[in-house]
Amino acid sequence: MKKLILSALLTILTVGFTNAQLTEGEVKYTIEASADDPSADDPSMDMAVALMQGSKMAIYFSGEKARTELDMGSMMSMKIIVDGDSEKILMLMGGMMGEIAIPSTTKELEELEENDDEPEVDLELIDESKKILGYTCKKAILTNEDGSEIIYWYTTEIEFNRIGQTSMSSEVPGFPLEFEVNQGGLIMSFTATEFNETLSDDEETLFSTEVPEGYTVMTMEDMKGMGM
Repeated sequence: MKKLILSALLTILTVGFTNAQLTEGEVKYTIEASADDPSADDPSMDMAVALMQGSKMAIYFSGEKARTELDMGSMMSMKIIVDGDSEKILMLMGGMMGEIAIPSTTKELEELEENDDEPEVDLELIDESKKILGYTCKKAILTNEDGSEIIYWYTTEIEFNRIGQTSMSSEVPGFPLEFEVNQGGLIMSFTATEFNETLSDDEETLFSTEVPEGYTVMTMEDMKGMGM
């Protein structure tokens, strides 16, 4: 169960490594978890769904800085802060493993990605549209090489650039305001409920890449060694 949820989390986090081309803003999402087959008798899946109740995500951006926050119910929380000006990145994790901080740089991540096999993905653009928060969104289905799917509803009315990242979401030609991830039978549906063109907190606090007091510091190589 733990491995399934962590795998889904890391798939989702690729969406957060983005920086909108607006001057500043924030997007908040609700998250609904469910089983791909509700009739299946799978206690571990039922527990995973229960643990994820009340989950939410928020993306904040300003200039070359971005912050993604994932609060996965009672399971765990993750924050990723990217400072494109200094090329610094900080990942903060809290939950069953304690409080862990992983400082890094965009250069280090690019070097790690160069040493990994780039996953093959298949993107299908669907001729369907709907309105989300007043924005016209189109549908796209992205299928990973392991068969997992992400269904996106994206808008081209909000453009964005990646900050030193290569992610599956970069295949989608727009900013996702709704998306659904199916990872090993665990479905997580993200829906944007609020979009603001101003930040609700000061930039110095939101985009600080200093490791907070009380966190155990690990490296990206340490995380790779743990299968992440």
